[in-house]
Amino acid sequence: MKLCIEGLTFAYSSRTVLEQINLEVNSAITVVIGPNAVGKTTLLKCICGMLKPRGRILLDGRDIGTFTGKEAARIVGYLPQEIYGGTALTVLEAVLLGKLHSLRWRVSDDDLDITLEVLEELGIANLALRSLRELSGGQRQLVSIAQVLVQRPGILLMDEPTSNLDLQHQLEILTLIKRMTRERGLITIIAMHDLNLAARYADNIVVLHQGRVYASGRPASVLTAEVIRAVYGVEARVSVDGDGVPLITPVRSVRDTK
Repeated sequence: MKLCIEGLTFAYSSRTVLEQINLEVNSAITVVIGPNAVGKTTLLKCICGMLKPRGRILLDGRDIGTFTGKEAARIVGYLPQEIYGGTALTVLEAVLLGKLHSLRWRVSDDDLDITLEVLEELGIANLALRSLRELSGGQRQLVSIAQVLVQRPGILLMDEPTSNLDLQHQLEILTLIKRMTRERGLITIIAMHDLNLAARYADNIVVLHQGRVYASGRPASVLTAEVIRAVYGVEARVSVDGDGVPLITPVRSVRDTK
């Protein structure tokens, strides 16, 4: 699959957030980085159809805007940054809602099997009958991830999927997402703040700055001291480990050097 974004522009009222975004994304993990309020979440919402930008978003040559609601729900899975845990649903019921586009009045054995399989993969099968109200923020985050993965989408959009997770779960979730992306040929786009996690798990990185694409490419070519200084206003040391993965060590804010 190939996702092409052509001339994407979006504004909230009179404030332009994204301007002339042009990207071509293939089956791999693309991580979108950039400072707060740069438009990472807005870009994901435009791709999944929650927002209506100017420009075109094409999946294998077809404009995503022409997809029916059921087609879009089957093809695009979106994990928002906000987690909602006030519902009385159980974990199993909440994750099954990810299959809403295919559910009947009676849950099929296939839907149930897929749901339980995803819960096992995420290590939360033991929580299946627990209420969401009883869970920690990290556990609810895992349930939200399960709800997206159970859709078996072709395009996986995730906004800060490792927020609220401890270090062990961050690594396990990103490893699982990377494996699923490769095995299923997914187009996976992740908005992320942690540059070192982005460097380790991304196939490609897109840097947003002032509403535009400032740089894009392989992690080693994008995550340079020069780019980090220009985009984040931070001086950093950038080294490369034995696997060719950049390691970023922030040193100081550029404002501190004035």
